[in-house]
Amino acid sequence: MNDSLLRYQVKQSKLTIVKQISAYEICQKLMSYDGNLKDDFYTAFNFIDDGVRQRFSAYGRLAEITVHLSQDKIIFSFEKDERSIITDVQEFNSDTTPYSLVFSHLNGFTKKVRNYLLEHMDLPDNHNDVVFFGGWKAVTRRNGIVELAKFTLPLITVKQQNNNVILTQFLKNWSEEISISRLLEENEKIPILDSLVVLSASYASNRQEYEEQLSKVVLDLKSLNVSKVVVSKKKDILFKTAPNPLAFAAKLASRHGQVYDYIFHWKNEKYWVGVSPEILLTKEKSYISTKPLAGTIRLDQSSELNIASDILKNDKKESKEHMLASNKLEEELQEVCIPGTVKCTSGKDPFGVGYAVHLRSVISGEVEDNVSSFDILAKIYPPATIWGIPEDWSGTIIKNFEKFDRGYFTGGLGYFTLNDNSNFSLVIRNASLNDCLLEVYAGSGIIDQSNPEKEWRETETKMTPILSVLED
Repeated sequence: MNDSLLRYQVKQSKLTIVKQISAYEICQKLMSYDGNLKDDFYTAFNFIDDGVRQRFSAYGRLAEITVHLSQDKIIFSFEKDERSIITDVQEFNSDTTPYSLVFSHLNGFTKKVRNYLLEHMDLPDNHNDVVFFGGWKAVTRRNGIVELAKFTLPLITVKQQNNNVILTQFLKNWSEEISISRLLEENEKIPILDSLVVLSASYASNRQEYEEQLSKVVLDLKSLNVSKVVVSKKKDILFKTAPNPLAFAAKLASRHGQVYDYIFHWKNEKYWVGVSPEILLTKEKSYISTKPLAGTIRLDQSSELNIASDILKNDKKESKEHMLASNKLEEELQEVCIPGTVKCTSGKDPFGVGYAVHLRSVISGEVEDNVSSFDILAKIYPPATIWGIPEDWSGTIIKNFEKFDRGYFTGGLGYFTLNDNSNFSLVIRNASLNDCLLEVYAGSGIIDQSNPEKEWRETETKMTPILSVLED
């Protein structure tokens, strides 16, 4: 038995503040205390919707849950200092990524982790304050062993919700303790993002290749009588010098943060930044919600939101694309929620995000106490807003169409707590940063009425938030 976790004491501090503080600034402050921990893990994760505002800053790594895929096995591991404390192996037989099986097994595995932590550590009475941050990748091709998911228990977590702040620290000794008042009162400004000099920019597939391939996909949709597939493109931008990732993410959030904005970084991995407008899953006790986006129209400076919204609502192609995704999610939630509780309180409503208008539905429900966040994800992921209908056929099309690995793009990033509250964004409007290389991702939903030229323009629109950071 690995007893290294036993050496840690848990310290929790609470404070009421007048105004929330930037989660990015708090990360910068934590780096000034101990710059080495940022190499293990850090995140700034922000969420605002329906009057609820949450900001998380998490730093350092105490322990981690990882999920790896081989050709026929799923390996689940709970690790400390890269040594396994708990390990499970699940066999499978499928050419596609077995998300339903992964999430179903994660339900039981995270319960084992919870029981271990409760047995070996003196945790806060409110287990909602013990948070694992991370998510899973959209794996479209497998070569050898692939890391599918990662959830990190940080050494330090700062949670801001409305005017309340909770600082949770795992300490080896009390001399390491950080004062919550000092952390919040002292300003630590994020470095200003330097002007970015672009050396080169290119697409994984150029426009002609993209549109020719897409024309063939549309023909398949018509001839095979299948519903929808979401295909993506990637733009690689090489800078002369590497941008500061935290400064990049903070500038992106200041310009386009609306529902989610975030930065995630793990040791020896890329930085993932984004401003996703799509809620994949929120769970608060027994109440769950998902808010799918599908159907898009560009919104430029000369456009009026009301006019663009009316055009979008009356566009048959965009409406069909949305309803295929929304109806599928509603049907899947019926299978896991308490009968009679699933409601689509607003369907196909225009949702403006500054540079575009999307169609959005709000679907909610209630679950029994024994139904976990991962049980729900096993039913609803991958949603048709980023994958397609039917799933297996869509997976094959995506693999053949896209000349790159999606990574966390169209996967999920967010958190779950030890008492199983959760909040996961669907990872869209995002990019990865690796030294001087910025990789920007965007996709669009394809149905039998799709126009390849229009879909290229739509994906360009969806890259707008990331590319706007390059402007002075």
